[in-house]
Amino acid sequence: MFKRVEYKKPPLDEVVCQFRFPTILKINRDEPVEFQEKIRENYPVYTKIGESPINVNPAISIAMNNQFQQPAVSTIANHKFISEDGSWMISLTQNFVTLSTMKYHNWPEFEEKIKYMIRILNEVYSIPFYDRIGLRYRDVFIRSNYGVESKDWSDLITPPFLGLLYLNHAYKDAYNNACELSFDCEVRARVMTSIVIRNENNSKSLTEREKCLMIDSDISFDKRISKADADSKLEEIHKVSSYILRSAITDKMHELMGPQYK
Repeated sequence: MFKRVEYKKPPLDEVVCQFRFPTILKINRDEPVEFQEKIRENYPVYTKIGESPINVNPAISIAMNNQFQQPAVSTIANHKFISEDGSWMISLTQNFVTLSTMKYHNWPEFEEKIKYMIRILNEVYSIPFYDRIGLRYRDVFIRSNYGVESKDWSDLITPPFLGLLYLNHAYKDAYNNACELSFDCEVRARVMTSIVIRNENNSKSLTEREKCLMIDSDISFDKRISKADADSKLEEIHKVSSYILRSAITDKMHELMGPQYK
């Protein structure tokens, strides 16, 4: 593994951490009032959406009196608690809690907010154990941010992560590639590389807009985790995420991002 490093100009677009746990029906049935009260100072904005409808009755629609009755469905409530500036969000459902941000600064800050979220979760709902812990880093490499618009991706990103884009004559307006990796610590990673279009300047035509490279890494431990082991397992997952990023970038890209060793 590489030494821990922070970057002055990281390519991060969004970071997400999710803890999955056995279903708690109370979260879907009742409004999470106590949970909100404990975090409301830091996450004062609340909204709720319904997602992932579940078929309660899986039978095909039944004909009754020449009318078709649709199967009853139940919707999972997703409670969202958002910071005042909108940059941080906690999402809570009956199966998971998630922390996400588009203003990631460093791992210690993010880890502290994760532990705060999990502490409040256990104070209110007494989670018995976790089914899955995951970290997702979505990095978007925008060459103009580093003054290297004319550089080819092969100068900035290593061949394993570029795949066929490493070929100098490959078609580079659209590309998607995904792979799954397993590590000795039983951590798994799903890494997707794709070309995305920067939409910041909508006055430009689609062909004129900057083409960027996104590396979307979903790293997780998918077995039962005791509460006592959760912190150490999260740290293992983070180490793998750091290893993936450093493996993905060339030495040139590493220097362009302004490394600061810790």
